[in-house]
Amino acid sequence: MKIKDGNLKEVIYFEELDSTNLYSRNNDLVSDTVVIAGNQTKGRGRLNHNWFSSPNKNLTFTLVKEIEIEPLKAHIINFYTAIIVFSAIKNIMPDNNFKILLKWPNDIILNGKKVAGILTEAHDISSDRKKFFIGIGINVNQKDFPEELKEKATSLLNETDFFYEPDTILKNILDYFYQFFELLRKPEEIIQIWRQFTYPAGKSVSFRVCEEKEIKRAVIYGYDNLGAILLKNQTGDIEKHYSGEISFIY
Repeated sequence: MKIKDGNLKEVIYFEELDSTNLYSRNNDLVSDTVVIAGNQTKGRGRLNHNWFSSPNKNLTFTLVKEIEIEPLKAHIINFYTAIIVFSAIKNIMPDNNFKILLKWPNDIILNGKKVAGILTEAHDISSDRKKFFIGIGINVNQKDFPEELKEKATSLLNETDFFYEPDTILKNILDYFYQFFELLRKPEEIIQIWRQFTYPAGKSVSFRVCEEKEIKRAVIYGYDNLGAILLKNQTGDIEKHYSGEISFIY
């Protein structure tokens, strides 16, 4: 994989790696480093969910980036990255006949199935200047998925019947990430942009509160200015949840 980007200081590529986020966190990498795996064997999503990826068919990487941001606004990095990945995918698709949406808080959904996900972690979360490890996984040219994922996951190839160059997608993501970086000074504007491309109010969802077994059902009521999701439960009450508190059931 050949990547040329004037914003990057280092590109590290592995034919095979357990997790690009784990490697990035465990090594003293400078800001503006990207770690790429041709085959990621133990990829993770939110809440330690596994991320399945076929070797050399998809895009799995981590961007290491130091960002000066208040601790209470650090979650905005996730929403910003979701917009960037969403835009990069949408802009390479052959036409506009495919339904692509952002799913709270960090998934990209194509024709009703998950096509990409983001896992953002950080060192020194209480500091104003933090080193973020922004992990991104995109199902690009993968045809087959395990039986338990066939109804939940898809790829760009499966949905559009078109082969993509992972290098091109990565370059687009990095270009957009740095081009619009100043947006991070405007967290509420990021949430407003994000809202335009996500599931609207009124959609029924099933979810599980972390560390609980019970599956609950509710209707999306909306999203607040900090990115929390508002759910109207079956008794009519409005619940507010932040990223990391609940997990949606597909």
